[in-house]
Amino acid sequence: MSVTQDTERYVLVPESKMSRLPPPSAAAVPVREVVRHELDSKVESKEEKENYMGPSKLMVRSEGKAGGGAMSLPPVLQATCYVRKRFRFRASSAVSGVSCTLNGFLGACGGICTVANTNLRTWASSFQIKKIVAWPPGGVSGSADMVFVDWSAAGNSNFTPDSSKIVTIPDGITVTKSLVFVPPTKSLAEFWYNPTNMSASGAIIALTCPSGTILDVILEFSLSNVNLGNNITIVAGSVGTVYYLALDGPSSNKLVPLGVPTTA
Repeated sequence: MSVTQDTERYVLVPESKMSRLPPPSAAAVPVREVVRHELDSKVESKEEKENYMGPSKLMVRSEGKAGGGAMSLPPVLQATCYVRKRFRFRASSAVSGVSCTLNGFLGACGGICTVANTNLRTWASSFQIKKIVAWPPGGVSGSADMVFVDWSAAGNSNFTPDSSKIVTIPDGITVTKSLVFVPPTKSLAEFWYNPTNMSASGAIIALTCPSGTILDVILEFSLSNVNLGNNITIVAGSVGTVYYLALDGPSSNKLVPLGVPTTA
């Protein structure tokens, strides 16, 4: 251990580091010079080591990661376009247990007339019902049928019971608020409907409501990609024109769409 004198104090310097100090001079070596010399020696040692061992390995930085790693691949892309939309309908006359089929929902999502006065091709290839909101007309009371959605219509008719359901309200009571219907949990009505594996004329719901009822149907549907849209027969239409069909289908045409071009 050697002692080096600074201008204000003495500094102890290990003998192992004495060889790295600058040549002795008449003047004492300041502490800051000793520290600077030590840092310079470390930098030189690092450079010599890198020159001796060669350049460091190149690391490929993965996307979204802070450190290096294997090269990342493009993420999975959902190529099909999905649309969530609220469609509005009005009951032009009272309906009781009317079937709204798979084709009825696809046609309600819209399509393009491909053959004049003959055919409409839907752009929706599958759909899922989120909920149905109904506003019955004012003054409806007594024994008149109220709005009712029968979800049991969905699925294979071979596995459903023989039944007929109605909803009535007592005399003197008037419904003034909207009625909300949501597919029951774990029911077939919760699933996506695809015309590839299901009959286009198969009933999805059975709907009952008085004349003048306003219905909002909230759907999520896919635009044609792997599966093509359905062809629906219409009696009036110009080629290339967009139409939205009644929820109960163009042949029944009682649950008429509002605010969009329609035909039967």
